[in-house]
Amino acid sequence: VQPAGRFGLIFHAAGAAPDASLAKLSWKDFEATFAAKVRGTWNLYKATKGRVAGYLFYGAQASYIGNQGQLNYVAANGFLEGFSNQIGANGQKSVCVSFGAFDKVGIV
Repeated sequence: VQPAGRFGLIFHAAGAAPDASLAKLSWKDFEATFAAKVRGTWNLYKATKGRVAGYLFYGAQASYIGNQGQLNYVAANGFLEGFSNQIGANGQKSVCVSFGAFDKVGIV
């Protein structure tokens, strides 16, 4: 990645959540969710580290209240919150907003 100067605020709002019970959850289901949340977050961070004013991550309350059939989604959002906290503790401005359920839509 070629440096492109400084960035303002970086928003990360990607997500995927194939639902299945733990017994039926495949690695492919985990990979789909982790590609959006975990790998996407890491790639954005690596590409912009030191050249961004701050990060705003969109997560879900599912990371701390759970959600039946979405262990992959819960784990990926837990990473997002932990990552935001860690880079924030290291001096980078970072916030993870954890949304709850939306009327007629569900959990995001």
